[in-house]
Amino acid sequence: MRVVVRSVPVLVLVALAAALPVPVNASDAVRLELELGGAWQERNDFAIPGDSGTLVRLPDAGPEATWRATVYWDLGERWTLRLLAAPLSVDASIVPTTPVDFEGETFAAGEPVDVDYEFNSYRVGAFYRWPERGRWSLAAGATLKVRDARIALASGAVAAEKTDLGVVPLAYGSARYRLGDGFS
Repeated sequence: MRVVVRSVPVLVLVALAAALPVPVNASDAVRLELELGGAWQERNDFAIPGDSGTLVRLPDAGPEATWRATVYWDLGERWTLRLLAAPLSVDASIVPTTPVDFEGETFAAGEPVDVDYEFNSYRVGAFYRWPERGRWSLAAGATLKVRDARIALASGAVAAEKTDLGVVPLAYGSARYRLGDGFS
């Protein structure tokens, strides 16, 4: 199994960050953070449709390299706009011992089936930063999360996929404590 990184979301974020109007003396008004990490697939099972599809269990795997990108744009002294992209795509191959019914198609037992599982997360939000109090800083706001999910199965000439796009409102909060000047 491998995790496939799709580069389009990060390119969109970088282009957006480059296009945002930034005051001449505000070098930190727009910031881009790229994070790299690992993802483990410990349990991933599905049946589509849920009431009549065959339960498919993907093998455990990992860690696999993952990433996410966040653009912060300070809109003034206290408000910040945040854009985030966290794509995840896991490709696996299984050989089912019984036929698999998935999204109206039947995949034969004993034949290799390629599975593409995507769960991409995109967020846009804004938050308010209260004035710092000593070593503490607090922020709160709201975020809209766009969840772009896809599961696709393919074996020979048989292929099927299920996609799901959803928007979820989220609350955002942050509390930071600065340990000292030697720490960042």
